[in-house]
Amino acid sequence: MNLSDIRNSIYNNYTRGVYYTDWAIGEFIKRMKKKSYFNNTVFVFVGDHGIWCFPDNKHIKSIQKQEIYFRMPLILYAPEIISPKISEVIGSQVDFAPTLFDLLGINSRNSFMGHSLLKPLNKTTEIQRFVLMQHVRQWNLRIGNNYIFDVGREFFYEHFPPLPSNYKMTLDDSHVYVKSNSDLLHLTDRNKIVLGEDNKKKNILTGPGIL
Repeated sequence: MNLSDIRNSIYNNYTRGVYYTDWAIGEFIKRMKKKSYFNNTVFVFVGDHGIWCFPDNKHIKSIQKQEIYFRMPLILYAPEIISPKISEVIGSQVDFAPTLFDLLGINSRNSFMGHSLLKPLNKTTEIQRFVLMQHVRQWNLRIGNNYIFDVGREFFYEHFPPLPSNYKMTLDDSHVYVKSNSDLLHLTDRNKIVLGEDNKKKNILTGPGIL
């Protein structure tokens, strides 16, 4: 078995785990629908990270892999309370508790750092919304479509598959600022990614497969 087969085998096993989770949640909900408390219960399903491995035939830039890794799933299921929809609101785990409080109509003083994901977006709340992402020694930040990524060694090698073994990385553990005119995972061309001026001078992110 060559390296490509091993990588795809890991990815296939990973997706099987995702499919099983989807099936298991479905079976769980089927059982819960028979319970007397189903109609006044909020079911919360959440992960602690996104996808970390990819098939060889899927061309994904390293900066997008980084974003995918931190796109963790969150499902709030309460058909008698919440209308089904997909939310585009930027949020993270610090927003879960205030969101549940808001959903349940609980108003109390608290010291939450986050904000309810159900609040209507406006200039004030959007400025306050942020995502602080941490993995091992990596610290990354997103505010709107403004990203600050850690571009140390882990940026390149922590996700599957890594860059070619003969690629010599010369970057330090600094951070890079990136601004996208749209969702980083749905870009149509490179021009939609704008590097900060300091990053242009350093030529950061100009290596193979990064942007």
